[in-house]
Amino acid sequence: MSKTTSVYKDSRWQQKRLEIMERDKWTCRSCGKSGEGVTLNVHHAYYESGRKPWEYDNEMLITWCEDCHAERHEGMRHFQLFMAAQNIAVASRLWLLAEYEMVNTLVALQPGVSDDTYASAIEAVNAAYEEGQVAEAECKKHGK
Repeated sequence: MSKTTSVYKDSRWQQKRLEIMERDKWTCRSCGKSGEGVTLNVHHAYYESGRKPWEYDNEMLITWCEDCHAERHEGMRHFQLFMAAQNIAVASRLWLLAEYEMVNTLVALQPGVSDDTYASAIEAVNAAYEEGQVAEAECKKHGK
């Protein structure tokens, strides 16, 4: 079992995902699918390095059906391939825009997200961007 898989089998994540699905009335918040035969997933608006899946505010998690979740992640894979073909400066700025878009999309689907939660999500995106800027400067310094 991979490290990632084991984290998602952790009882703290299992409890958190059940809370989110219950909050969302066992319905995909993207397409509205629910009921028997519909596999639901809980999607994170953003990720922070070193943070466990259950350590995010509930407002930054949303229930999506397997199809909508896969579609979103497939779009991200295409975006990552596109980004790999860009120079570092362009890629880091495009990545930042994508992260902001993810947070803003989730906030739009989650009425009542507190200003503090939104601010902490944006702060995490900014921190990730700053880390990218440091990495970009290091690459330039070493001619990469």
